Amino acid sequence: MFNPKFMTNIPGGSLQLSLESLKKLLWNLSWKRNQGTWLVFAGDRLLFETDTEDAIWAFIYGLSSAYGVLPDPLLRDFEEYCDSIRSGTNVEFLKQKGWRLS
Repeated sequence: MFNPKFMTNIPGGSLQLSLESLKKLLWNLSWKRNQGTWLVFAGDRLLFETDTEDAIWAFIYGLSSAYGVLPDPLLRDFEEYCDSIRSGTNVEFLKQKGWRLS
């Protein structure tokens, strides 16, 4: 697995933990190889395609880095919101936080 030393700003500090964090944030990432091309999906949507497996890990690193720079309280709120979506209580969660529904 691609894991260069500069990967210090991603949640958990490793790609494996980053994948777990992205799963908690409902990214539902998967990838497969198709006729020499790697395809990365979020659910059933194609996000990225490449010729090398290392590029997949670089893509995941970039995606994880975006979350890694969020302030902890904001990231925790977002994780809680994702949990509320999973449990079907997201409308109540938004009302409790005082966030507007539109």
